[in-house]
Amino acid sequence: MGIFNLFKPNIDKLKAEQNVKGLIKALKYVRVDPRRKRWGTNPVIEIRMQAAEILGDLKDKRAVKPLISLLKDKSAEVRLKAIESLKKLGDIRSIEPLIESLKDEGYYSTYSTIIGIGRVEDKVHICDEAKEAIVKIANENKLALSTNKEVIRALIKCLDYDLRHIGIVIVGDIGILEAVDPLIHLLSSVSENIRYKVAESLGKIGDIRAIEPLIKVLDDKESELRLAAVKAISKIGDSRAINLLIEKLNDPNQFVRMAAANALDNLNWHPHNENEQNQYYRAIEAWSILAKSGDLEAIYKLIDELKQENSVTIPSLIIENGKSREWLDQQRDKSRRFKLNTVGNTLVEVGEAAMMPLIKVITTFNLDDEQEDLLYEILFRIGRLNIRPFLHILKYSNWESRQVVAIVLGKIKDKRAVEALIQTLNDKVIDVRRTVIYSLGEIGDESAIKPLINLLKDEDMCIQETVKRAIKKIRTNKR
Repeated sequence: MGIFNLFKPNIDKLKAEQNVKGLIKALKYVRVDPRRKRWGTNPVIEIRMQAAEILGDLKDKRAVKPLISLLKDKSAEVRLKAIESLKKLGDIRSIEPLIESLKDEGYYSTYSTIIGIGRVEDKVHICDEAKEAIVKIANENKLALSTNKEVIRALIKCLDYDLRHIGIVIVGDIGILEAVDPLIHLLSSVSENIRYKVAESLGKIGDIRAIEPLIKVLDDKESELRLAAVKAISKIGDSRAINLLIEKLNDPNQFVRMAAANALDNLNWHPHNENEQNQYYRAIEAWSILAKSGDLEAIYKLIDELKQENSVTIPSLIIENGKSREWLDQQRDKSRRFKLNTVGNTLVEVGEAAMMPLIKVITTFNLDDEQEDLLYEILFRIGRLNIRPFLHILKYSNWESRQVVAIVLGKIKDKRAVEALIQTLNDKVIDVRRTVIYSLGEIGDESAIKPLINLLKDEDMCIQETVKRAIKKIRTNKR
């Protein structure tokens, strides 16, 4: 211990003077206990942390070796500051010592308060900070690194078992070509967690040697590995994988399908036939395009989109954020109009092919009023363009479908529907009869009055009352 340790360093003064030598000495400062007349062993953490941080900000290369020595400090906070400063200095000499810090299990805890949860601990792990520092320094010194065989060997050695989980990421982020063969070897590792990281790193390095090994894992049982392999092939960009990527358009995993489509785009691939085109559209979930060709799955997907609730429909969250009910209603209305102008317009354009799926969803699912109104609105728009399919459903479909169609026809108010509705007045299902009576009243055609009068003898009182209201409405509209 030097005499420097007898006195507490004036960090503010050293910083103001940019006294690099003094700050380097401060890195070694430990408190002395004069009462015990011996050197103390407890580090004065704050002093060393401040000194390390300032040296990093000054970016004076004289600080590199002293900061490297600080990587073995007893305090995790001090070691962390040393890493942060070495990262700022960006000197290639610090890479190998930082590799040793990848084994450091220490961490520094910070705390924050979250409303409703309380005080939450956030751990900053030294090994993670060391990894980021290594990648940054290596990428800033690409030319020097390419000729420094010792550092490259040290980085590839990170692929050994104890540092493998971090080493795989590091060599990929840096783009070390010498790591390609070891990574290819690791692609057959028994650990799935390791294998997908290997595939990602091979993609980042971008060497053509990785294509064949990556192709071999495209059919692996683990979707995460298949996804990483597809993305890696996309980055490398080799046309040898095109046929297998086309097959991946039908992968059971949604994200793999999308990645395969993106990879094919990057390879300037174009579908050769309608089947490949539909596979591609399905992979990118272009449901609107597929629906227009009458694809039932796509039609149902679009209807599902209509059913999805908007986050602004959660009243409690709106109220907590100081929003009014009026604001909530406005947001709901905007959401409804948006859906009608996008998905709704597509389904209207699909037309007849979308009718039965819409009716099936209305009659099968437990929809709220807003969802049901939205689907009825689309059926109404389809019916205004082409009423004939609705008249056919009124004759031959199940009673739930007949009731939905009767509601729609009443809203459309097209007199061409009157005859078909009159023929349905004797339907065996009372709910259908009541709906038909109501719709005839909405349409308001006089030809329905006589058939309706005959129903005044119906045994069901509700039917009789519905008939009276319908007749009154027709006669009122006539005046």
